[in-house]
Amino acid sequence: MFLRPKSYLSALAGLTLPASALLAQVSLAPPPAAQSAQPAPAPAFETEKVPERIQVQDLASLNPNEAGLIDEAHGALGPAMWAGTSLALISRGIPLLPNQPGWRALRSLEVRLLESPASLPEGKPGGESVVSLRAGKLEAIGAPDAAGQLLSRVPGPQLTPTQRRLQADAFLLSGDYASACAQEPALRSALQSDNYAQQVQVFCQFQASKGNEAGLGVDLLRDQKLKDPAFFAAADALSGLPPAKLDWTSGVSPVSLAMAVQAKLPLAETAVAAAPTAVLPALARDQALAPETRIAAAERALALGLIPADMLRDLYEAIPGDIATASSETGKTTRSRAILYKAVESQSIPTQRADLIQRALAGDPAGAPLVYAPVIAALQATPELLSFAPWAIRSLLAAGQTEAVRPWLGVLRAEGLVSGGQAAAALKPLARLAGLADPLTAADLAAWRQARNESPADGAKRTLLLMCLISGLGDTPPDDDWLPLLDGPAVISGKVSRSALSVGLMGAAAAQRKGETALYALLALGESRDAEPAEFARLITALKAAGLGADARALAVELALAYGI
Repeated sequence: MFLRPKSYLSALAGLTLPASALLAQVSLAPPPAAQSAQPAPAPAFETEKVPERIQVQDLASLNPNEAGLIDEAHGALGPAMWAGTSLALISRGIPLLPNQPGWRALRSLEVRLLESPASLPEGKPGGESVVSLRAGKLEAIGAPDAAGQLLSRVPGPQLTPTQRRLQADAFLLSGDYASACAQEPALRSALQSDNYAQQVQVFCQFQASKGNEAGLGVDLLRDQKLKDPAFFAAADALSGLPPAKLDWTSGVSPVSLAMAVQAKLPLAETAVAAAPTAVLPALARDQALAPETRIAAAERALALGLIPADMLRDLYEAIPGDIATASSETGKTTRSRAILYKAVESQSIPTQRADLIQRALAGDPAGAPLVYAPVIAALQATPELLSFAPWAIRSLLAAGQTEAVRPWLGVLRAEGLVSGGQAAAALKPLARLAGLADPLTAADLAAWRQARNESPADGAKRTLLLMCLISGLGDTPPDDDWLPLLDGPAVISGKVSRSALSVGLMGAAAAQRKGETALYALLALGESRDAEPAEFARLITALKAAGLGADARALAVELALAYGI
């Protein structure tokens, strides 16, 4: 049964500000400490543990559109996830899913939605097949390996021209050039009048050291007025000509990316920030790029959940640098973060190791928790590391290692018995959101606010978001803490309501249509990180009601970390 929003949530309509105005995501600097000078909370971190690999299962279906890559033990939403949902909605909704969800918890849900095997409702899609839509979206969000594996469920003779292109793209994005070129004749046969098939042919000719044939193909494409600066710059370089200077990642296609990598085109580190999501893993693998550029791509890819943390760790290990400078490093540059990582690996004294990790966490709050989570989990939580405990707790939660947080909470609670517990009080709401503490009382919230030592205005804003998050997970906030929020100015956000998505989300959750609820939840936020607290609460409530409680909690914790709760 659908969990109705609490009465105080309905009152938020028209009362709350959008998150961008209500409370900006917290800065890297910890908030001011209370007068008792306890350890300040750590900076905001993303949440959700990045998957180390795709869990491929033998779940092939007679219908390729219903095939999947994971089972329910590895996060699949269940074979009946589309029960009660129309095929038209599925076919319309999948292409509209965000390529870069604003929150990692939602990206994890999107990947699992696309990888899950499930029976489809009766009907015939108006356009592309569902398996094509799923594979195309997986490529767009930076999961080409999964896209290729999904398309392998389609028998070769049944592959459509669109599926053949998607398959070639998946191989190119994954760096499997041999497989891409093995498919090239079939691709040309399927796309006889398509420039893209000719581009793949040229790439494969360069791969096979057939420069003359490739040059003829390049000239033909130029005569056809093809607009692809990255492709032609790479072709010039492979032909021995000086390539044009350009940011070749802008709008780059999979085949142009492969050409650029093959031609060893240079790329500035600053260009990585604007690179499309799908190309980041390839940039991190490209050995022709400068180490700093590869690390910048890997850091962004890891923060988005596109690569395993080990890939970034290996790049850190390989970069030159003297760890003797680690004590003065701030973690604000790629090289500085690499030096800090190597210094952590070589340091055996726990207190000094924790200090180095803390520097790295401050320098890269999005990716560093994923890099250092195993190291933090291996540290013994002792009173000597009391000042590091808040950082450890937030980092482990950001990396999805919830159980590893318990010893660090124990250290803070033990300290609280002696000195009043400012640090423990500051983290009590976060622990409750993670399922590691009892429901919050009015005394808990009062102690939390005192420990944070914020201005009344900032405290009210953060309290409002906290009330929405805990209510979304099913707790009832104390009236004494909710009622004062009603005295604030009734500010209208000016945000256009996406009524169709809101109504669809509530209806899907009420009927416990798991796949449809996930679809609407992802569409509701899109690629934005901004929303009104009430909208976050609705999303969390809907996910929980539809049987996606773990996703609801992961999103709540991620929001709490990002907004400094």
